[in-house]
Amino acid sequence: MRRLVAVNVLDAFICGAYTLTIPLLLVEHKIDIATIGVVFSAFPVTCVACRMLFASTADTVGLRKFFNLNALGSLASVVLYAISSSLSLLAVAKATQGTKESSL
Repeated sequence: MRRLVAVNVLDAFICGAYTLTIPLLLVEHKIDIATIGVVFSAFPVTCVACRMLFASTADTVGLRKFFNLNALGSLASVVLYAISSSLSLLAVAKATQGTKESSL
């Protein structure tokens, strides 16, 4: 049980660090605040859309597959955040994070 708590704390810390660091780096690179806001709106839009889809299929497919999807989404979003060099790739990373969050 302690390992599970430690993994969850580590995952939340990494996601929080990326969530705070990326916008600050974009502001430092002289990117418009409104553009950053549009990119960050990919997260809630994807989260709501995927949550509806996942909720309707969870009863037939099973919950375990969605927990696996969460783990893969966590890995994918961290990798996409780490390699994001453009706003479009950052939007894909935010959408991946939204998919990951909605799978819980």
